[in-house]
Amino acid sequence: MTGTSVAVPTAPTAREVTAGARATYAVFAGLGLAGSTWSSRLPQVRTQLHLDPASLGLLLLTIAVGGVIVLPLSGPVVTRIGPRRAVTAVALIVSASLGVIALGYTFSTSLLVAGLFLLGAATGFWDVAMTVHAASEVTPGVWTQGFMLRVRV
Repeated sequence: MTGTSVAVPTAPTAREVTAGARATYAVFAGLGLAGSTWSSRLPQVRTQLHLDPASLGLLLLTIAVGGVIVLPLSGPVVTRIGPRRAVTAVALIVSASLGVIALGYTFSTSLLVAGLFLLGAATGFWDVAMTVHAASEVTPGVWTQGFMLRVRV
């Protein structure tokens, strides 16, 4: 033996597992709230911008484009920084994108499109980070940084 010691991860306590599960639920609910905040305003946006159904569909397509573009990049980033940090960062971006959407609704259609693109990219990234964390919570032996704790599950 060389005299160096290696820290062996211990099994999480029931309290830590419960805290991790609650944090996961809270993050899933937060993303749902962010999406519903925007989607409940669709009739107002359609009226304010005088959009026909086809134009509204194209406007909504920017959300999907943002999500599709970010998906291939999000897995490696979540792996590198961990789901807890990823969700924290992306939650801030989602909040900012909702602010940009509000400004775009008031001042400029191009700003609205940029905000929707950013919202799509951020929520796509958030989905990946949440799923990685949730899967690690139920898959024994997978290391996770968790949202609120650092445990080996």
